[in-house]
Amino acid sequence: MDFKRTQILLLIFFIFFDAYLAFTLITKQQVRQTNSAQVTNVSIETQLKNRNIKINQTLSNESYQLPVVKTETSQVLDKERGTLQGQTARYNNGVLQSTFDQPLDLGLGLDRDSKTLTQEQVEDIRRNFLDRPEYFVRGAEYTVWSFSPESRTLTFYMVAYDGYPVLDGSSELRLSFNADFQLREYTQTYQSDFKVLDQPIALISVKDALKLLETRVDTYIPDGSTIQQISLGYYRTVNLQDFDVYTPVWEITYSQDEASSRTVLVDAVEHQVVTKPNTNVTSP
Repeated sequence: MDFKRTQILLLIFFIFFDAYLAFTLITKQQVRQTNSAQVTNVSIETQLKNRNIKINQTLSNESYQLPVVKTETSQVLDKERGTLQGQTARYNNGVLQSTFDQPLDLGLGLDRDSKTLTQEQVEDIRRNFLDRPEYFVRGAEYTVWSFSPESRTLTFYMVAYDGYPVLDGSSELRLSFNADFQLREYTQTYQSDFKVLDQPIALISVKDALKLLETRVDTYIPDGSTIQQISLGYYRTVNLQDFDVYTPVWEITYSQDEASSRTVLVDAVEHQVVTKPNTNVTSP
């Protein structure tokens, strides 16, 4: 009798225990789904703000459509570097690197406290230096610019389509200044005759690009960072002997605790993070 009674008690116990486990699992699943829905409903701006991440520009809701473009491989830099004067130029694998015999004073009045350049100052550089073939090979073809006072660099970019620049370092002119902000050297890459391959394609939004970074451990923006700049442009996806293909890309640059900045590229068509190719030129 005692043995049967024990069996019955154990059976009752396990029935209630199983019911308790089932209830616990169901409750946890409901909580997980609720939390997931809450995260989904929270805007990317709020998610970043909650982690004390600042954005130096307003995130646009605008939708974009851009085409994939193609350009033929160019040897312009190698062929025309003979026109350069007062400098030592070296060309290797599509990259022209040159050092001036004497640093050039651009007459801009820049110093260590300079944080930005005006459009007028940039136009003076174009007119007095970039447009002159003894200083640069086809410098006038680089129209978009950015200035980095931390690294003392001024970078000019070629445009791939409708004002959107090439952002991966394969079509840029990067000027490097010494401590007195005199032009010491530069690095140049070049592409020409960008041609549209097909009809414009709908791109992911800048907010979707930021959401993607939030889901990846290797691109997760650290708490307390500052997103300095977000740009839409192009990067090279196909690099063959005779031609290159460029695809729209979001470029997101951020820094943490006034440290050096980091740049991440997000393919605006394929919705994936991409690695910036090594062209001996880095992003500002």
